[in-house]
Amino acid sequence: MTNRKKITTVLLPSTQLSGPKDRYQSLAFTIYYFYPTRYPAPPEDVHFELHSVVKARRLNPDLYVVFVIDGKPVHFSSHRSAIRNPVP
Repeated sequence: MTNRKKITTVLLPSTQLSGPKDRYQSLAFTIYYFYPTRYPAPPEDVHFELHSVVKARRLNPDLYVVFVIDGKPVHFSSHRSAIRNPVP
């Protein structure tokens, strides 16, 4: 018999930060977390995903978002992918 843990994911609705502006078509974020039981528990980690849709046909490596935390700029790594014609 295998010991399988039940994992619950709490995903908050996506929130749009910006519409068409400069090089971006849209900019939105999502927050989610997991807990390893069927009963609600405080999260150990909270995940933050930033979703951007760019206007250009190719991804530009110079496109990035800088987070300002306590007045200091912070850069995080990113994972980029392309979707054909996401916006009509």
